[in-house]
Order: sequence, then C-alpha cells, then structure tokens
Amino acid sequence: MITDTHLPDSVPAMNRLRGFFAYAKGGTRFLDLYREGASLVAGHRMKGVGTGLKNFLEKGSWGRYPGVWRSRAEKALVRQFSGYASISYFPTVQSCLGAVAERAGASGLAAVHDPGCGEVQASTGSGPLVSVWRPFLPVPEASWLIPWLPYSGTFMPVVLLGPHPLFLQGYAPNHYQFALVPRLLSGVEGFQEEACENLWNRFSHSLWHRCGPYIRPGVTPAVYDRLFSLFLSRGILLSPDISSPSVLPLEASDGEIARFINASEEFNG
Repeated sequence: MITDTHLPDSVPAMNRLRGFFAYAKGGTRFLDLYREGASLVAGHRMKGVGTGLKNFLEKGSWGRYPGVWRSRAEKALVRQFSGYASISYFPTVQSCLGAVAERAGASGLAAVHDPGCGEVQASTGSGPLVSVWRPFLPVPEASWLIPWLPYSGTFMPVVLLGPHPLFLQGYAPNHYQFALVPRLLSGVEGFQEEACENLWNRFSHSLWHRCGPYIRPGVTPAVYDRLFSLFLSRGILLSPDISSPSVLPLEASDGEIARFINASEEFNG
C-alpha cells in the first residue's frame, strides 16, 4: 500500500542522490531500491524535471497570480487517464483516502488496491474502490484513481481522479507543482519498456514477487527487519516498510544484479 515511509536510523546520512544510487558521507554507494517509497521510479534527477522547474522559475515569481499551469497539468492528466469527471488534490495519501471515505458516508470504502504491492487492502465497507496507478503498470479500473506521480511524495500533491470533486479546506497545490505534472507523466516514456522488462527479469529470485519494476519479498513482517538490515550491509537500500514496495532500477550493471541475487541467496541460506 502507498504509505509515508521513513528510513530507520541504521541508514547512514546521504550527501548525494543520483540516478538509481544513494551516496553516503564517506563515499559508500548504495543501490537505491527504496527511492522514497517507490515514488522515484525513474531515478533521482529524472531527465527534464530540473529543466522544467528552472524554466518555470525563470518566468517570474508567481505567488498569488493566476497562471496557466493548472489547466496544462489537468489536460495532461485527462489525456492519460480518461473517463473521470473530476480532479482533486491532497497533501497526503491519508487525507485523500479520508476524503473519499467521508464522501462514501455510512457505506465506507470497499477496498484500496495498489497493484505495485500486489495487494488489495480490504475494508468492511460496501462503497467505492480506490485504486493506485504506478508508472510502467496498466491503468486499473476503479471508481477513484490515485495516479502515483514519479517524483518525491513530499514535493508533489496526491492527485485523485473520480466522479466528484473533493476538497481539503485550506489546501491547494502551488503553480510550480502543476508545472511539473506534464513532465512527470511523460518522463518515463523515454525508457523502452521491453528493455526494462528484460533487465528486471535478471533480478528474478524465489525470495521476491515482482509486478513491473515493483518487488516485495515473500516473508513475514516479523523477519522483514532482518532482510532490510542484510541488504543494507550489502550496499542495497530497500523499502523500510514491508507494506510499501521496493523498486528495481531502469539501468543496472552485471555487478549490481549479482549483488542483489547474492544477498537474496544469503538471506534464504
């Protein structure tokens, strides 16, 4: 499930994030499969995003001025996710799901479906289904859809598509957030999906279940901390939360793949 994950104190402080790697103070390089709760699926410093933000800032400090950015963002969302009557925005996943549940009233939410985790989080409600779209996966059918934009979850709003507009009083995204939406949606298109699938297949191991680039281990929560610590000691940073997927890189060397396979074997051994 999409969650606000936080890295434990055992993870060293990083001084550089680039591509699919995190660099700790002292020079240690980690293959980063966490990438902020699998939000940064296309890697740190995704191509075109920095340029887009720079171009936006060069057009002036917008503040409270009306701008064209929201309409452009929503046109891009409608192009990719057709069939929804409204687009709403929230600062967190929790506030988003809370608004849908409140709208559902007594019927409650039926479930929250996150294909990247390979799970449906069931509920006692008989109301609407909320589903999550993640890059490189098909768009699921659902009453409400959360497109998980490939960027930092703390930097971008949570987008909700559905049959009715919902609002969180006092919250509205900034112009620069709207300006990035089209670039984020198109940013993963530069990667050839067939080539990525061939690469991800090379990470295959019986320890892991995979859906696109998203992986989750076939272990119980009781032993997940041991799995996380082992991989960290081998220079691989996983999601710290078993309920949130880790995400494979879109580019990797033979050595990095071997390190992942060897750590998986070591844990199973």
